[in-house]
Amino acid sequence: TTNPGGKMVNKFAKTSKLKAKANLNLPMAGYGFNWVLADTTALGLSLGAQESLKSGLVRLNIDNNFPIDVDLQVYFLDGTGQVVDSLFVNGEKFLKSPQLDNNGRVTGSVLSTVNIAADNVKMQHITGSAKVAIVAKIQTPDAQLHREVRIYEDNYIFVKMGIKAELSITKP
Repeated sequence: TTNPGGKMVNKFAKTSKLKAKANLNLPMAGYGFNWVLADTTALGLSLGAQESLKSGLVRLNIDNNFPIDVDLQVYFLDGTGQVVDSLFVNGEKFLKSPQLDNNGRVTGSVLSTVNIAADNVKMQHITGSAKVAIVAKIQTPDAQLHREVRIYEDNYIFVKMGIKAELSITKP
């Protein structure tokens, strides 16, 4: 049971640790919605000249065989904690669950490609930010209808990431 006393804000840092003992019987069955996981941390980019980054593209190739949907947003913050930019522009699902059979088990996986383009202005916002806040909203498919999913030990999510950047380099 998480937060047995009711709704509360849980905070995690790079140095945070979570220890838990659990006995799980797989398949694990259930549903969940309105889970929000969030963390804010120092960005830690140390680039000499922000002007040298003209544009960039981050490509994620995701193979999801897990019965969850995820909406993700990454916010870039200035030194006072104010949002200066966000990573994603549209509100579509970042990670979509595969189809489920009548027993709530995934029937395959969903392959998706997420391209995140950044022009010069966005690159300056990113490289000039002091912190980054990551917010993930997670739910199981049809959770509001109380449809159970089943999680097995062979469920997986694989993510491959590549970055392409255009730089402008000048000789001193």
